Amino acid sequence: MKKRFVSIAALAVLTIALEGAASAAMIYDNTTASTGQTAGWLITFPFAAANSFNVSTTSTLTSFNFWVWEQSATGGAAPDVLKTVDWYIATDNGINAPLQYPFQNILSYNQYGGATSSVTPCSQCTSVNTSTGWYNVFEESVSIPNVLLTPGKYWLVINNAVPSSKNLIYWDISNGSSLAYYANSTASDPPTSINSESFQILGDTTGDSSTPEPGTLAMLSTGLLLMAGACRRMN
Repeated sequence: MKKRFVSIAALAVLTIALEGAASAAMIYDNTTASTGQTAGWLITFPFAAANSFNVSTTSTLTSFNFWVWEQSATGGAAPDVLKTVDWYIATDNGINAPLQYPFQNILSYNQYGGATSSVTPCSQCTSVNTSTGWYNVFEESVSIPNVLLTPGKYWLVINNAVPSSKNLIYWDISNGSSLAYYANSTASDPPTSINSESFQILGDTTGDSSTPEPGTLAMLSTGLLLMAGACRRMN
């Protein structure tokens, strides 16, 4: 019984170590001290916003975080909750604005990933009182189905945000280093250059999430040695 207990304990330590090694790395961060403090750009239909981000080493994207303004509870009504958004990741293609008219043309820009995805709220940053009412600023998270990107410049585009009510959803402005553009997907107007938004790109910097990192292999070897040593001591 003791032998079995020691082996299970060592395995538990190994599992925890591997989980820590598998945690997502920060690929790109466009948050600043202005996050949750200034204003936001509308991303409910028919409006869309695109922000550039750079990948410095081959990476597998697994999720992104972004910050939004949601209408606070007023007059006894329930506060807004963001349910889903449409997103996609596109290449730069030598242009600064992927939001060309007609809006559907963006799908041909070597799109690396895109979907209508449910949104998971991470935390509330702040509550802001504006001329149009109170807003809660939330950090939201969206899972990405392992999008593999080589070093280069890309775009994260978000539109068609669906809230729990008929109110509007705004993508928070961070004034970070990303380039950003804004467009009405149903109009013929060209995209407008805007201040960039609050978002983070996360993933695996080894490039292939199915291949263990060297650190992971080292921890695996250490864990197996610990288990073998524990078994020998109990024999």
